[in-house]
Amino acid sequence: MSQVLYVELIDDKGDKISFQQIKLDDGRAAGTIENSYELNSQLMTLRAYTSSMRNFDPEFFYRKAIQVIGKEAQEEDHGLLILY
Repeated sequence: MSQVLYVELIDDKGDKISFQQIKLDDGRAAGTIENSYELNSQLMTLRAYTSSMRNFDPEFFYRKAIQVIGKEAQEEDHGLLILY
């Protein structure tokens, strides 16, 4: 069984903004994605996969559309970063 989960954050242009490796523990993982970029509010894609999943078509990778609330909106909302 895979021991590492690869997690990517992809912007609305298809550019990879963040890449992390998270240790799997009994098939589960937990982590955070730091917003070290001055991102504007936009819809982004969270993509995750294991090394064994790379042997197959990337269409089988986990994908989730998330709304990132950028710094301009955070300042209006008391500095909260909200991911949906």
